[in-house]
Amino acid sequence: MKVIEQNILSKNNIVEDCEDCLVVTDSFACVIDGATSKSERLINGITIGKFASDMIKESVCKLRKDVDFKTAIELISNHLNLYYKNNNLFDIMKNNPWERPTASIALYSKYKNQVWLIGDCHCMIGNVYYSNEKLIDKIIAETRSLYLELEILSGSNIDEFLQYDKGREYVLPLLKKQSLLQNNNRLSEYSYSVIDGFNVNLENVKCIDVNSHSVVLATDGYPKLFNNLFESEAYLNYILSEDPLLFRLYKSTKGLQVGNISFDDRTYLKIEP
Repeated sequence: MKVIEQNILSKNNIVEDCEDCLVVTDSFACVIDGATSKSERLINGITIGKFASDMIKESVCKLRKDVDFKTAIELISNHLNLYYKNNNLFDIMKNNPWERPTASIALYSKYKNQVWLIGDCHCMIGNVYYSNEKLIDKIIAETRSLYLELEILSGSNIDEFLQYDKGREYVLPLLKKQSLLQNNNRLSEYSYSVIDGFNVNLENVKCIDVNSHSVVLATDGYPKLFNNLFESEAYLNYILSEDPLLFRLYKSTKGLQVGNISFDDRTYLKIEP
């Protein structure tokens, strides 16, 4: 597997705080987006998002080269589930999904010549773009955008919200509550799948055949993907410059905070299988 370009950065430019992971083996390439914590819980002294990405990285490194996507997802998820059981966390995680170490992944299998999207990572196969965005995220991002617009009309200014994102605070109860929809077998238009140590609903997993010499895998810290790192970074910088709160040009559930270099951790990986 030939790596053409790669980049991984935390939103605060501190490597140790990055909740994203990247892994390339002889048979797999994967980017992992540990979900931003909605809980104060730490596991082994690290955030649950970082813990999730570290555990998934371990699992990917152990996958057989010929594994199919269903089995791969089961093995990755079971690795987390076993940790819960061995550390008296299973009941807590089962009953309080917002406490779960959670991640999205874009995983390329060289043997199957496919990309598997679980959660809201995205990819490009040649020049064709594929996303797996959650409807619930769009709704919450729109809600945050509306709240911020109303606050600005009421006399607040953008600089205040760069110091403290009241829009994020406003939608945080929804962000916590939405976890009830993750890997929920009661299908609804709002349901979504992630890796969180419980059974993944395969209805929301994208399995994409690769018919190109190049594959780009990325976390959603990149608002838009291009077939090279330079343009992907340039577009991100444009958004951060023109819409730092991310509520107009690119609507997100969180914006840039003063002192940070971006609104989210980001990972970009371009390979030639």
